[in-house]
Amino acid sequence: MKNIMVNFLIRKDVDKDKLLNSIKNCKSEKFNIKINVCDYSLEKDNQIDKVESLPDFSFHELDYEDTKLHDYKIKELANGRDFFAFIDLESSMELPEGFLDELELESLEDQNISAVYSDFFSKTKTGRTVHIHQKSFPLVNNSLPLVAFSMHHYLTHEGKENIKGLILSNAISKHIPKPLCTVNV
Repeated sequence: MKNIMVNFLIRKDVDKDKLLNSIKNCKSEKFNIKINVCDYSLEKDNQIDKVESLPDFSFHELDYEDTKLHDYKIKELANGRDFFAFIDLESSMELPEGFLDELELESLEDQNISAVYSDFFSKTKTGRTVHIHQKSFPLVNNSLPLVAFSMHHYLTHEGKENIKGLILSNAISKHIPKPLCTVNV
């Protein structure tokens, strides 16, 4: 099985129960999953202990000032392991069980495809959810809360500015037309 790295980014205090639920839903029958929780918050009280159901889990306390440099930490977070793809997620997102297997990450085996992204739900403060339909590039709405990048394509552009934007604008991406996460507004 191929390795997938999933990075949760904490930028401010989070609801630990919701975050733990999302982390626990990062299981796959198709891939080996490595979870990194990257705490970039000012106040470091978001420590999450090992998640019993996920053996490959790491928690990293990082400097708040380095939040914008996260894209350059991907190789460091891989820690020398060979990853097929990676996903950066905001810690406030809600992820359903099995979302990784529905994201069709095997599409990245085609060297022409650099990223895979899906539709999503947007949840209002009143708890109402709205299905946000994405479309193929060029996007009118470039907000992609759930996007998996090919590690091969990512490392090809290592050291360049706005690597993710460069990949999304200059290479082929695959759209999965179903909502696979919920973003809290």
